[in-house]
Amino acid sequence: VPVLHIGYFRHTISILQCICKTCARVLHEEPDRRTYLRRFRRPNLENIQWQVLCKAVNARARQCIAHTARRERHSEEGGRAQDHTRQVPREEDRGRDGEV
Repeated sequence: VPVLHIGYFRHTISILQCICKTCARVLHEEPDRRTYLRRFRRPNLENIQWQVLCKAVNARARQCIAHTARRERHSEEGGRAQDHTRQVPREEDRGRDGEV
């Protein structure tokens, strides 16, 4: 059972909302992600600017079209999406030497 400090709970929830539940990727396209990373790494970033940037990242991540479509397809299939998973052979499919 995870133990969370109540002071960090809201921040933890907002971070988890920006991550895809099936593939564990950040819900941003690569160019957007790099742009936001450059903005966060600025050395003269004020606290208020940082908070505004965090809100923009969270709002943008919630409306990511690519991952939303994957989530809808995932829910329609009723299981794990095939493009997000790695197939692991079952014990019955393996030979005596552990080969498939």
